[in-house]
Formats: sequence, C-alpha cells, structure tokens
Amino acid sequence: MGSRPLQKYEGSCHCGAVRFEIETDFPELTMCDCSICRRKNALMVKVHESKFKLLSGEESLTEYQFHTKTAPVPHQDRPSLLL
Repeated sequence: MGSRPLQKYEGSCHCGAVRFEIETDFPELTMCDCSICRRKNALMVKVHESKFKLLSGEESLTEYQFHTKTAPVPHQDRPSLLL
C-alpha cells in the first residue's frame, strides 16, 4: 500500500477564533471523545509542528484543562480538530 501525497488543509477551533493550516497525508485519524467533538463527529490528526502554521487568532490561545483539570491542552477547544 503506497502512501498518500502531502496536502495542505485549513482548519479552525470550534468557535472559529483560531485559524490554522496543516500539511499532512493523514497517516492516522483519531476520534475525540469530548462532548463537542462527539456531536460534530470531529476527527483529529497529529502533525509535526513544522507542518502547522497559525493563520490567525494567536490572541485567543489559552490553556484549557478539561474534565479533571489534570491534563492541559493548548487552546480552549482544541484547534487541531476541525478541518
């Protein structure tokens, strides 16, 4: 099975305040189990920071600690999820 070519995609956080671009061949998709992503059927893909470009919304980036508040995740609603 051959690998797919790298392609560029634009995405945003759930609220749209943060916009970004990634370059990926989608080697592995993961389902998020948070309530927002479950409702939206959102999937996520991990990309190396060299393949990630923040387009807008840097001022909206915060540290979000969900559920038990023990595992910090960048941004309040995980911008890597929506493409």
